[in-house]
Amino acid sequence: MKNSNTRRLLAALRFWGGYALFGGVVIYGIYHAPEEIWKLKLQWLLLAVLVFLAMMVLQTLQVCIFLKVHDMKCGWFWPALFTVKKGVLNSVLPARTGTLALMYMLTQRYQVKWHEYLRFSIVASCASLLVSGLAFAWIVLSQVNFLMMFVGSILGCYVLSHVFSRTYMGRFVALFGVGLGLYTTMLISFWCLLNGLGMPLDFRATSYFATAVNTLAQLAVTPGNIGIRELVTGMVAPYVSLDIAVGIIVGGIFHVVRTTVYAVAMVALEKLAKSRSELSYAALSDIDQRKTR
Repeated sequence: MKNSNTRRLLAALRFWGGYALFGGVVIYGIYHAPEEIWKLKLQWLLLAVLVFLAMMVLQTLQVCIFLKVHDMKCGWFWPALFTVKKGVLNSVLPARTGTLALMYMLTQRYQVKWHEYLRFSIVASCASLLVSGLAFAWIVLSQVNFLMMFVGSILGCYVLSHVFSRTYMGRFVALFGVGLGLYTTMLISFWCLLNGLGMPLDFRATSYFATAVNTLAQLAVTPGNIGIRELVTGMVAPYVSLDIAVGIIVGGIFHVVRTTVYAVAMVALEKLAKSRSELSYAALSDIDQRKTR
């Protein structure tokens, strides 16, 4: 009983602490940000929205890879709906609610076991951390050393996939490819937002933000790492000669825009799911009526 109450208390502290931290750092960022940062250019924001849609597609592909391992005919619709629900819930609710909801939906629709997806997600997280390591190497190493490390990582992924072909590690090459794509969308989205704020950086400098956030995404400190992410992007900003306030603001905009894109996609897909269900029910009713004639 005491352990249960302690867990609930810690979950509540993480939830409210995350939002309090988010509010505090954003207020700091707004107060200290230079005036030119508020002239957000709409075209860059729209481009970032398109990049977030590409991110959503890649995350859907990751779910499809899991289902293909279990020989499930999944299509694209339900994995996409489950993915955006996971993204929205993880961003606003505590205790990885979105991940738990995704596991529940997968078990209900595809009869896979929840712990199987948990094991798969651990392997996917390892692939993403490898990508973060390579991104950091891109920042600090020479081009030749980075290319050697990149090629070595690909070969290592290939060997792992063949040695452990009967486990989820057998899909490590595919998961590494998806992780690389997700990092690229994160990099381009930060690049777009910084350009929109009038603080343009090249891709290598922008990689500081993308690497930090991509690594942080594998952890669950607060709901959607809200507050923590903005604090981290603020701490990263001085390394690329930007104000801490600018880093905080760009991290906050990243969170708000991405969550909004996923929420809009979730509403649209749920409406489509409802219309599909109604059409299926109507078709079944029509068949039943024909049988009774």
